[in-house]
Amino acid sequence: MDVMKGIFGMAKLAFFLMGFLVFANTVQADYARSVEALQNGNYSLAALELSDLLQKGDPKAEYLMGFMYYHGMGVVQDYTKAFELFKSATEKGHIEAQTFLGYLYDEGKGTAVDKRKAFELYQNSYQEGDITATINLGVMYYKGDGVPQNYDKAYELLSEIEHVDSPILQLYLGNLYYYGYGVRQNPEKAIEYYLRAAQLGSVEAHYFLGHLYQEGRAVREDTEKSVQFYTFAAEKGYPLAQFNLATMYADGRAGRLDKVEAYAWLTLAAEQDLKEAEEALPILEDSMGLSEISAGKTRVLELKKIDPNTVVSPVQPIAQVSVTGTTIEGQTTHSAPPSRRSRRMIRRR
Repeated sequence: MDVMKGIFGMAKLAFFLMGFLVFANTVQADYARSVEALQNGNYSLAALELSDLLQKGDPKAEYLMGFMYYHGMGVVQDYTKAFELFKSATEKGHIEAQTFLGYLYDEGKGTAVDKRKAFELYQNSYQEGDITATINLGVMYYKGDGVPQNYDKAYELLSEIEHVDSPILQLYLGNLYYYGYGVRQNPEKAIEYYLRAAQLGSVEAHYFLGHLYQEGRAVREDTEKSVQFYTFAAEKGYPLAQFNLATMYADGRAGRLDKVEAYAWLTLAAEQDLKEAEEALPILEDSMGLSEISAGKTRVLELKKIDPNTVVSPVQPIAQVSVTGTTIEGQTTHSAPPSRRSRRMIRRR
C-alpha cells in the first residue's frame, strides 16, 4: 500500500514472541528451544531447532520460520518463502499465520497485492479474536483501502480493543476522536490516545502532538513542547515533522530565529520528496547569506549522523503487550495535520 507500511521491526521481537511462549511448555522440546534461541538473538540455532518440526509440517514451526524469513533472521530475507510458510500454517489453522498472510497480500510482499484476499484473511482472524487482525481491519476501513471507507466500522472495530497497548491502535483512535470520525468529536480524549501512542513509540503520534501544541488545539499552546515532539519525530526521519520544525526555526517560534537549523531540517524533508519542503527551500536560501548556507549544509551532515534508535522521546515510554502478527501504520494519514509554511520562508529579499 502507498501510505501504509509494516512496522514489524526488531524492537518488537520480544513483544511478538510472547504468543509463542504461552504454549511452549506443551510442545516439543526442540520448538521450545527454538523460541528461546530466537528471543536471545541466536537465529541460526533457532532455525536448526525448527528443522525437524518443519519436515513434519508443524504449523507453529512454519509460522516461526516464516517470521524469520520475513525479517531475515539467521536466513536470507525472502518474502516468497515467508509467504509459502504462512500459507501452509494458515491452511492448518494457525491464526497468527493467517493474519500475517493477510498482511503479505495487503502489502504485496512475496505475492501480488490482493486487497480482497487480505480483507478475507483479516476478517477470518478477527472472528477468532486476533487483535492484530482487528487493528488491520479497522485501519482498512479508516483509510478506505481495499474496502469502502467507513469510519463507523473503523471505530466499532478499534474501540473493541481500546485497552490494548498498540501504537497503531491508539493513534487511529486518537484520529477518530479528534476529527469526530465515527464517534462524537472529543479533542481532549484524542489527546489521551495520542499520548498513549507516543508512549508506545508511534512517530506519527509525536508529530500530531507537536502540531496540536503548536496550534493550541485541545491543549494550551506550548512552543517548547511542540518543538520537543517535532524534534523527536524529525530525528526519527518523519518529513512533515522536519518541515514544521524548520518553519518554527525560520519564524523564530522555536525559541530562537535560526535559519541555519531551518535550512538543515528543510533539506532533509526535501530529500524525502516532501513537496512543501522542495518549494520552500530555494525561498529560504534566497534570504540567507553564503556563510549561513554553508553552515546549513554542515548541519545537515550532523543531523544525518543521528542514530534514530537512540532518539529519546519527551514522554515516558511504556512496553507493548498482547498483540501477535503484524500491524500497519499510516505514515501520513489522509487526515494528518497540515504542514505549515513559514511566513519568513515565503518572503524573498
